[in-house]
Amino acid sequence: MRRSSNPGVVVAAISKEAAVEKKAASAKTKARAALTVRRKSKEDFKDAIAGHLDALADMIGRNVVLELISTDVDPKAGFANFRDRVKHWITINEPLQTAVNGYGVGIFAPGVREDTSIEPYLAAHHQLLAHAAAYAVYKEKFKATQGGEVGLVLDCEWAEAFSDKEEDKIATERRLDFQLGWYLDPIFYGDYPAVMRQRLGDKLPKLSEKDKELPSNAIDFVGLNHYTSRFISHVQKPRGIHFYQVQEMERIAKWNNGEVIGDKAASEWLYIVPWGIRRTLNYIATRYRNPKIYVTENGMDEEDSEISTLSEALNDTKRVGYFKGYIAAVAQAIR
Repeated sequence: MRRSSNPGVVVAAISKEAAVEKKAASAKTKARAALTVRRKSKEDFKDAIAGHLDALADMIGRNVVLELISTDVDPKAGFANFRDRVKHWITINEPLQTAVNGYGVGIFAPGVREDTSIEPYLAAHHQLLAHAAAYAVYKEKFKATQGGEVGLVLDCEWAEAFSDKEEDKIATERRLDFQLGWYLDPIFYGDYPAVMRQRLGDKLPKLSEKDKELPSNAIDFVGLNHYTSRFISHVQKPRGIHFYQVQEMERIAKWNNGEVIGDKAASEWLYIVPWGIRRTLNYIATRYRNPKIYVTENGMDEEDSEISTLSEALNDTKRVGYFKGYIAAVAQAIR
């Protein structure tokens, strides 16, 4: 942990090494290796910006977010210091990636893979509570004078049914519930999607009476990070961690005849599918009562090559085509 140059602001950071430590290392050892705590007084956390404090939980033996809230710590340092210079606040960027790849697959910080059938859902639950708490603080103490907005940014790979089979259509709906519904249903409708409750049972946290006191519709805008799309087929026993197994679906990029869903970018997962962003935007608008949406991430990469001149580097017609297609699709969604 390091203290920023701004008095009263504490920044917690988890080193990259913490995510790739040996599996045999205990959670407490990982937390101590990842964080250097210079001052351990609770007073250091007053007005803190919680970057990724969950690794500290193993040091103090309890959930850090709940501990901070119980001592009347408000997530307000950024609001108070940047004031009306910031008009659009993002509480968390891609919380699904932290929950699934940080606590399930283990490739992102904090690199935990201890109980992949429970921890991703706990992580997501506390991310939602943290977002709602930050939203409440801004609405109560800062919105009237600063006039800003507070939103949550979600990543979504559009899901399109692989066939006209009913089981593929249902699997596609399920896939979207496990992406967007996981975070937006509690905000707009007060609970997780029914299919998640059905399939996860007690593994999915319940909202306590205290949690329900947090503001409903605690969001001014939905941030959307969208790059690509996939066909979805129902599969009874898919490979992967619990998060993917319980969805009983397979992500497919090719039809049976070998035709792909779109041209491929450099990354193995990134196919160019402009119509996917239009359908994603329309889905959010229909399902969640037409909220304000900002496209916060979008783009593609190209293979590395030996470029001799700037003009050759700028002649990236594939990337130009990508943005033309996606921007046109966004315009279609707006119309």
